[in-house]
Amino acid sequence: MKCKFDSTSADELACKEALICLPHPYGCSCAAGFSGIFCNESMNISLRSCKPGTFGAGCNEKLHCHCANEENCNIFTGSCDDNDDDEKCAPNWYGDRCDYTLTDVMGLSVDTVSSSAVNLTWKSPSELYSATHARYYIITYQRTGWRYVCNASGDVKIFQKNTTDTTFVLHSLEPSAIYRVHVRANIISKYSTFNDSTTSEVIVETSATKINILQI
Repeated sequence: MKCKFDSTSADELACKEALICLPHPYGCSCAAGFSGIFCNESMNISLRSCKPGTFGAGCNEKLHCHCANEENCNIFTGSCDDNDDDEKCAPNWYGDRCDYTLTDVMGLSVDTVSSSAVNLTWKSPSELYSATHARYYIITYQRTGWRYVCNASGDVKIFQKNTTDTTFVLHSLEPSAIYRVHVRANIISKYSTFNDSTTSEVIVETSATKINILQI
């Protein structure tokens, strides 16, 4: 249920003090945007009766959206309200509820599989941050040069992993080349900032017989 202002009062909501009851096992709860014994707690015209991070019937739904100008989520939908003058999401956040962002992964490490392949592994964001999980990972790598020739970079290649596996094998690396490898995660999180001192990028040097790994 989405409540709107009552046409007879600019200070009241149509669903204030409304208790919604459904058959077992749902039971009863306040209408969206209200809580308390009488479903009228913290009522005000700014529509912020639910605590930040909660919305919906009885304010029981939880969502940590990241709205522009540090605004709270809409108490009915959990989404950020559109603003004609500004973006509805905070910088670097997007999605209907402004809860998606890209961030560097943590603890990236590389193991040699062969002279032309390496295995990448990293930590899941949920290992270090509660209420955070990865939707998918983006692996970017570029040949930045040859070991014996300067200024010979190649095209950037991007792989998007639509899984939450924290491992990926890069195949068909050219011999005597230098590659820069970077891994990012598309995540949902309640946090606004993340540790920027973790390893998310490495330099890989190949040869005809082996691969050298250089941490950045």
